[in-house]
Amino acid sequence: MQETLHLIKNPINQADRDQKEKLVNFLSAIFFETEFTIIQARQLFKEHRTYVSLTNQNLINLLELFATITYDKRQKIYKIKSCSLEFKKSG
Repeated sequence: MQETLHLIKNPINQADRDQKEKLVNFLSAIFFETEFTIIQARQLFKEHRTYVSLTNQNLINLLELFATITYDKRQKIYKIKSCSLEFKKSG
């Protein structure tokens, strides 16, 4: 997870910049949806062909860095309340 954040914040070489672009495109695509399941998020993440590997929980944690997300346990969907491609300040 830390490596992914570092990749987004401070890409070092062209390969890192390419991966950052793919991650930002993924974030933009998922935030466009407003509602999604973890399966949909995982499929969308794979479509962007990034070499970064994240568990389901880390994928949600990554999304929570850029958005306010709620989870509906009955319907098993995540809802995006607000989002920004700027990092949210924790605390």
